[in-house]
Amino acid sequence: MIMKNLSVLLLSAAVFLLVPGVSEGSEGSIVAWGDNNYGQCNVPAPNEGFVAVAGGELHSLGLNANLHVIEPDSSTIWTQYATNLPVGWAGVYCDSVSIVLYDGAVFIDTLAASAPNTGSWVFSGPVPLSWDPGIEYMIYIQDDLGYSGWSDEFTVAPPVPIGGDESTGTCNYALHNAAPNPSYGMALVAFEIPVIENVCITVYDISGRVVTELAYSALTPGMHEAIISDLHAGLYVVRMQAGGFIDSGRMIVIR
Repeated sequence: MIMKNLSVLLLSAAVFLLVPGVSEGSEGSIVAWGDNNYGQCNVPAPNEGFVAVAGGELHSLGLNANLHVIEPDSSTIWTQYATNLPVGWAGVYCDSVSIVLYDGAVFIDTLAASAPNTGSWVFSGPVPLSWDPGIEYMIYIQDDLGYSGWSDEFTVAPPVPIGGDESTGTCNYALHNAAPNPSYGMALVAFEIPVIENVCITVYDISGRVVTELAYSALTPGMHEAIISDLHAGLYVVRMQAGGFIDSGRMIVIR
């Protein structure tokens, strides 16, 4: 029987029936091309990227090797300052992958130059302020063999404000640990004040040299956050001064 009007079968494996010369379906698809009485193991152009082909009497099947990025998807929102954000994909053919962030066709940032190709990975964050809210971003993943895939478009949102009880002033002065710690050069430091106060966050390297100083004027009572970034690998001391209150903590940067 000669197949002329070939239809798309909606199966869990995403099976597409194609005549020779028609491009393959979406990432990770199993593709069949027909009108072939003897079986055809040469994949018809412009189809490419197959890791297995089986020739049958009436059609042939090919397993496409492109990656399929599952997470993030179109419903995903990454919040600025957020940490531990999952990335997931299907299609594991070699040991490692690179994971890159794009705004359309514009490169934004490399999230992982060489992550284990296990089908899942966590971006430790935090999501930086330079990733503008409202823009539609995409994750691009490519493995060592050159197979690749794109995520759906997703968005970045501003951070959710965190505040204390301003009317009663129930919070105290406090400097919280940097997160993540260890970090890869960027970390979030939260701190609390019970009254309107000027606050200075200073970062020292192991020799005592000031590498970053963040000054805030007339902050309202409650919880606040400071972003510390662009640090080289090493051990650092984070010092908070607010009025007569002084506290410090340690953070480690690895590369």
